Amino acid sequence: MSTHLVMERSHLLNLGNIELPSGFTLHNYQQDYEKDWENIIQQSFGQFFDFSMMTDDPSFHPNRVLFVISPEGIPVSTASAFWQETWGDDAGYLHMVATDPDYRGMGLGFAVSLAAMQQMIADNRARAILETEDHRLSAIKIYLKLGYEPKITEWEHVNRWRELLHQLGFDNLLNRLFM
Repeated sequence: MSTHLVMERSHLLNLGNIELPSGFTLHNYQQDYEKDWENIIQQSFGQFFDFSMMTDDPSFHPNRVLFVISPEGIPVSTASAFWQETWGDDAGYLHMVATDPDYRGMGLGFAVSLAAMQQMIADNRARAILETEDHRLSAIKIYLKLGYEPKITEWEHVNRWRELLHQLGFDNLLNRLFM
């Protein structure tokens, strides 16, 4: 099995403003959002994850799990601003980014990820790291637009990144990084 691809944003400066479609709001985790989170994640990742994986994480705090709420009051997108010792004290870890398929294409994944990155600043992180998989093309495109770049942690990632960046139309970045 291949390893996760890693992406890094080397700084958290000039993140910009969060923009949501009319009627959508941004909230931190609140009790009773657990099942909504599990539903969003299962629909996005194709497998079940129990919300306890979040609360059991040493970096869990309600402010670090963010949601976009629909005009109907339903959580429809989520991202988390966690931390992992592996990446160092100065790095936030963008974790479990997902959007309900019925709400994709509205900029919600971008907005909730940006909110998580702003939370990283509040947590005194200077840069951001994430891990992803090759098939998550829409997510990778969002991460690239947020200023993340491939971080090569294994040589076999080079060819995977070359293919992905070309496929997504990021040939300038491809040429800068790998040519």
